[in-house]
Amino acid sequence: MKLPSVDSPFMEKANDISDLLIVNILYFIVCIPIVTIGAATSALYYTSFCYQDKKPHGGMTFLRAFKENFKNGTILFFLLLIPGLLIALDYYLSFTMQYSGYKTMIVVLIPISVIYLLVTPQAFLLQSHFNNTVLGQLRNALLLSLGYLPRAFLVSVLMISPIVFPLWSVDLFLRIMPVFFLFWHAVISLLQVKLMRPAYTRLEEAAAAATAAGPEAEEDPAAEMNRKLANAQQAAAKEDPEK
Repeated sequence: MKLPSVDSPFMEKANDISDLLIVNILYFIVCIPIVTIGAATSALYYTSFCYQDKKPHGGMTFLRAFKENFKNGTILFFLLLIPGLLIALDYYLSFTMQYSGYKTMIVVLIPISVIYLLVTPQAFLLQSHFNNTVLGQLRNALLLSLGYLPRAFLVSVLMISPIVFPLWSVDLFLRIMPVFFLFWHAVISLLQVKLMRPAYTRLEEAAAAATAAGPEAEEDPAAEMNRKLANAQQAAAKEDPEK
């Protein structure tokens, strides 16, 4: 029986699956200290971008990205963790204590929660792909979420799926738990990057067009938002170490 060639489609898919397995396990391991979740998530997204772009995307790529994103990813994590905890606390107090005016508080919390859920994954996606200040990543994450709202919404739904799914069906979650620990986060990040990849491509094209046309070119509001975000990010785009 002839064995498949190492360059065959079958072996390529097998290598991709093994890389997903390794990256997912590494992600769980480096998230154990909790404070490293931000850097780990940025590294996971970076590896997923590499997968989409047909670049090396294995465990070494993940670990290198984890090291590079450790400082800003950790700061970003805490800047997002604090308001997240405050929002969760407000919901808890509103539903358990039902103090005077708690319904009004819930009405106020809902749009704040939506914005928070939209911005959070976009911030780590940007951190994985561009060098910028932490506040710059948060600002641009908000712009990106508003500019590509349907895609950003789906990305946020995927982000909360590991939390919502076990609550929705504990029995089913227990049955697929091995798959969850072996592949879930890596697959989810690939889907999120796949959703946002067209947006990043358009941002890069908008930046290139704005540079060629000059500052006096007229743009519609959407293109203007694209240009501002793309220019801010492209100015500090990370050099691809594989090139």
